[in-house]
Amino acid sequence: MGEGAVDAAGIHALAAGLRERDLDVGWAVETILRSQLFFADPNLGTRILGPVEYVVGSARALELFEPPPNTLILAEFAGHLGQDLFHPPNVGGWPGGRSWITTRSAIGRYNFAFALMGGDEVGRSEAFDAFSLAERHGRGGDLKTIIAFYADLLLGGFPSQAWQERILNTLSPKAAATPANGRQAVALILASPEAQLG
Repeated sequence: MGEGAVDAAGIHALAAGLRERDLDVGWAVETILRSQLFFADPNLGTRILGPVEYVVGSARALELFEPPPNTLILAEFAGHLGQDLFHPPNVGGWPGGRSWITTRSAIGRYNFAFALMGGDEVGRSEAFDAFSLAERHGRGGDLKTIIAFYADLLLGGFPSQAWQERILNTLSPKAAATPANGRQAVALILASPEAQLG
């Protein structure tokens, strides 16, 4: 859930339940995951993804398993984005939330998205094939169809027609359905503000 997604009464009820159950964390996690608030529309897509979630989640969503990216390189990208695995800033861990998005990290996420598409900068022997994955899911076609498929896959829904047109126009209003344009479209979607939310 995002920041401020639950009102004070909900937090107090959870705290009271924890005290009544001798701080049974398992009960608390179950209560949160079963809560209607957890799945309420206003709470979805309101939390900024941490670097590891963004880096690994992008690779998994795009089904980059054969050949997979190099995990050490992915960890290095996450470190450049501010989350150096196994080296938190203190015992409390990373601050999270809005602190994940800075000018530097936004540029880093953009660079990661394009590196992931190219393949070699993340330890893959081949570039990403945007059309092949879409076809495996029965969504092949022109560039507009590809943009709609990846917007649904990576953002969890279909953004407005104007949003999709903006991605297409960034490529070129008359961009052809080439492998390079498919990769660039997916990278632009991954680098979009909407893709930074979970």
